[in-house]
Formats: sequence, C-alpha cells, structure tokens
Amino acid sequence: MGLACTKTSTASNVPLINTTDTSQTGPDASQSSPNISANDKWRSNGITVAGGNEEGIELNQLFQPWGLYVDDDLTVYIADYWNHRIVEWKSGAKNGVVVAGGNGEGNRADQLCGPTDVIIDLKGDNFLICDHENRRI
Repeated sequence: MGLACTKTSTASNVPLINTTDTSQTGPDASQSSPNISANDKWRSNGITVAGGNEEGIELNQLFQPWGLYVDDDLTVYIADYWNHRIVEWKSGAKNGVVVAGGNGEGNRADQLCGPTDVIIDLKGDNFLICDHENRRI
C-alpha cells in the first residue's frame, strides 16, 4: 500500500491523501476522496519522515509539531509549536530547514509564537501560518 497526494478541481491547491493497494479494495489513486474505506489496510510500522530524534531545537528535531502541509514534491512543511517556527523537510532529508520564524518566541514580523498550522499558496508562493499565541495569520 502507498500514499498518494493528489489535487482535484474541488481541492484547489490542497492535496488529499489517498490509499492505494493493488491487493485490497480501496480508493483509486487517480481520484481524490476525503473518505478512507473501512476495507483499507494500513502498514503496522510507519516511516519517520521528519524529526524522531527526541524533542529539541536542532534541525533534526521537533518540539510538539502540530499542523503540516505536503506539497507536490512530497516536501513536508511543519508547524513546530514550541520552537516557534515552520520547518521544511525535503523528501528523504535528515534535517529540516527553517522557512519562517525560528528567531525566538515573539510578535515581530520575523517571529512566531506557537504556530499551529501552515499551508502554501502555490500561485502566490506564500505561506499562510496560523500563529496561535499572536492571534494572527
């Protein structure tokens, strides 16, 4: 079984995750569906794609990751709540790259305070960040 992120006319730029498994009945990867079939089988052991090195401030660590966004290249953008940053993890990377915040907790334009979610406006090449404690987007 695998995961496929696909875009549809109803999903705009937000990819939906669909399961695919040639041996099981489930959603077709060529069609997006927000529902996962009760017949789908999931692997019992997952693969860590970001973090996994205890909580911390290093670029191979996360500290209470909340929301995430996965782009067409399978790059994952993570709202790292207690590190007050958005971290980009390229597919297969051992470390992330800070793309927003990461300058301590605060309310300056280059700071975040408890980000909880991130999405990317691909047309405008903009991050939309829910900066929870600053009560701003």
